[in-house]
Parts: sequence; C-alpha cells; structure tokens
Amino acid sequence: MAAAASEAERLIAEDVRTSMASPSDYLVPWDQEFPGVNGTNLTLAELMRIVLMCPEFKLPDTTVRPILVDFYRSVLRTGGRSIVGLAAGVFHVEHGTLSAPSYYYQGRDAILGKGIVIDCVGGAILQEGSFLGGGFMPILIHTHKHIRGSGEAAASERKRIHPCTFVAEAGARFPMHAVGLFETVDYLGKEPRTRESGRCRTTSDPATPPMHVLLF
Repeated sequence: MAAAASEAERLIAEDVRTSMASPSDYLVPWDQEFPGVNGTNLTLAELMRIVLMCPEFKLPDTTVRPILVDFYRSVLRTGGRSIVGLAAGVFHVEHGTLSAPSYYYQGRDAILGKGIVIDCVGGAILQEGSFLGGGFMPILIHTHKHIRGSGEAAASERKRIHPCTFVAEAGARFPMHAVGLFETVDYLGKEPRTRESGRCRTTSDPATPPMHVLLF
C-alpha cells in the first residue's frame, strides 16, 4: 500500500510542478462533515452525491455553472483552467464503514467531459491536458471492485472491496464515443492496450499517453 501511495504522490508532484502544493493537498477526507439543514450534518461524500444528482447542475446555465465549478475547485482543488462538463462529476460511496480518504487530482487544462462520472473510492489522478469523454454518452469510471466469497450472501459485496487509483497521464484521451463502465480493477498489472483490445490506451496511436491503474 505504501508503494502505491508513493507512486500516486509522485505522479501528482510531477504534474503540479511547484513546492507550494503538496500531494497530500489532494487527499480528500470524504467523511468530513459540514452543517446541514435542521441541525443535521452532511459528509463531503453525501454532499458530492447531492450535487451530482441535482438536475439544475446539468444545465448550461451561466449563473449555476460557475458556482458548480467554484465548488469543485474549493472542495477538490481542481487545477486552473480545468473543466467539468455538463452532467459530469465526481462522487464517493461509503461501503460498510469504509470512507477512507483517497486522492483526487485534476491538473491544469484537464477535462471531465460531458456525462463522465468518476467513483472516487479508490481515487483518480488526471494529469495536465487529459480529456475524458465529452460525447455526452454516460461513462462511469469505477475505481474499486466488490468482492464476495464463495457461499457468502450477495450483500457482503457492499462491505468488502478492492480499491485502486485510476490514472490518466498528461495528454491522455478517453474517446468521446465511449459508453458504459470502465472497471479500473480489471486492468491491474496489464500493459496499456488499444481501446479495441483493452481500453487502457485510449487510441491505437502509440504516441498517445496511456491511462493506467495503481493498486491500493
């Protein structure tokens, strides 16, 4: 686990390129609580899910959109000129009692395209200039896998998971025509491939930076 965390920090430090920001600045405490209505508190994970589900945030409203982008920049510290597309976002779901912090880093000019959602239980690192989705096709990047032992009840999958970190290297592209689920754990330990054969390298052009996975 320490080695994976070190690699995540190295990738962030490599991309942020300043001593004024530390990789730990992008380690998100999902169980941090904020005052809610009627004296109730909301965790950051709950607040992120509410924002993602609110229909008004999915509209190209010139008043609402800047508020949403400012929210992501203040809570997740997304980089300058980074873009969050319509119906795009980040969320975290607690499994059992697990709400451990995870990295979310979105570098300068990195784009979450229209309709793309990242489940950040394991974490995500989007280096400078990476571009995910954008074709308004629903895409979920799933950063953990549920585990059920032989003979166990199906509900046990919610309590035991295998988390990992999704990485899009600087300039990486996730095609606009892609649709469906990117199950990050399925690519652990595999070399980047073309989208047609493995969906880890986003184009058949070997010069295109790959996406890859870190085991946690």
